[in-house]
Amino acid sequence: MPPEDLDDLVGIPIGPAQQASGDIRGTPRTSSVGIGGRDAADEPIPLGNPMSVSAVSPETQSRRDAQRQKEEANQALQKVLQADADRTDGIVRRACRGVFTTTVAIVAGFGGLLLCTQVIQSIQILATWPSWWQWIGWVVLVACCLALLWSMGRLIWFFIRFRRNRPLTRKLLDERQHMRELAGLAQAAAREQLSRFMQGYPLDCVDQTAFLRRWGIAESELEMMMRKRTDLLAPGNLQDSQAWQESFENCFLVPLDTAAAKIIKHYAVLTAAKTAVIPYALLDMAVVIYMGTSMLGSLCRVYQLRAGPLDMLYLFALVMGQAFFAGEVEEHAEEIASSLKDSLESLGFGDAVEDAASWVPGLGKVARKAGQGFANGLLLSRIGRSACKMLRPLRAA
Repeated sequence: MPPEDLDDLVGIPIGPAQQASGDIRGTPRTSSVGIGGRDAADEPIPLGNPMSVSAVSPETQSRRDAQRQKEEANQALQKVLQADADRTDGIVRRACRGVFTTTVAIVAGFGGLLLCTQVIQSIQILATWPSWWQWIGWVVLVACCLALLWSMGRLIWFFIRFRRNRPLTRKLLDERQHMRELAGLAQAAAREQLSRFMQGYPLDCVDQTAFLRRWGIAESELEMMMRKRTDLLAPGNLQDSQAWQESFENCFLVPLDTAAAKIIKHYAVLTAAKTAVIPYALLDMAVVIYMGTSMLGSLCRVYQLRAGPLDMLYLFALVMGQAFFAGEVEEHAEEIASSLKDSLESLGFGDAVEDAASWVPGLGKVARKAGQGFANGLLLSRIGRSACKMLRPLRAA
C-alpha cells in the first residue's frame, strides 16, 4: 500500500513527519516524560523560534541580579525620602514656604527694577558732566555692567556644567527603625550615590586643587582626601553604612566645608567693606550682585554640584533682594538717620547723641555707613550658608 493511502479513520492524511516517526508502521515511538508524568509532547510550545532559546550563563544571571538589586535599592531610597518628606512637609509648612518664596521673588523683582532705574539715572547724570568726566563715568559704568555680566555668566556656566545635588540626610537614614529592611536597602543606595560623588570629584585636576589650596585646604588634606577616597571605594571595604558615611564626612566632606566657610567669610567681608565706603546706591547694588553671584559660583565649584533650578533661582532672588535692600538704604540714608535720631531723642538719649556728634565731626555718617556695610555682609553670609545646605551631598539633619 502506498504511503499516501495511509489515512486514519477520520480522513486526516498522515504527513511525512508522522510516517518517519514509525507510529503507523508499527515502530514504537520514543517519548520523554515531562513534569508530573505528562508526555513532553503534551507540553505547550513556547512562542518564538524554539531554536533560538538558550540557557543563561552564570555571568549574565549575576549581572541581572546585581541590576535588580540596584533598582530595588534605589526604589527603597526614594520611598524613604518620600516618607520623610510626607512626614515633615506638612500643609502649614508648605504654605509658609510658598508665602516666603513669593515674597522673596517680589523683592527680587523690585531689586531688578531699582537697578534699571539707577542705571538710567546715572546715564542722565553723566550727560550733565563735562566731557572728560563723562568719559571717566562711562568707563566706570561700563566696567560695572561687564563685571555683573561676567559674574552672572560664570554662575550660569557652573549651573550647566555641574550635576544637580540630591542631598541625603544621615539622620533620616539612621532613625527609621520601623523600616529596617527598607532602610538597609536605602543605606546601600545612599552609599552608592556618595561613591559616585567621590569618583567624579576632580582631585586629579590641577585647576581644582589650586582652587582648593587658595581657600585654605592644605596639601596634606588633599593627600588625605585622595587616600581616603581610595580606601572608601575599594571593593574590599567591609565597613557598615553608618561608619562608611562618617568616614566620608570627616575625611572628605569636612575639608570642603572648611573651604566653603572661608569663601562665605571672604565675600561677606568684602561686601561689608565696599558698601560701607561707596556712597552711591547704584554701585552698592552692583557690588552686592557681583559678590553674591561670585560667591554662589565659587561654592558650586567647591562641591562640584549645583542645586535644582528652582533652588538656584531662589538663591539668586535672595541676592537681588539684598541688592534692593542696599540700594534703598543708600537712597534714603538721610531719612533713616533722621528717624533714628528722633527715636533716640524721644527715649531721652538726645543729649548723648549731640555730645558724640560734637566730639567727632561726621560720626553719624560714618556710623551709618558702617552699619549699612555690616548689614550687607551679614545678609550675604546668611545667603551663603543657605547655599551650602543645598549643595552639601550629605546633611546632618
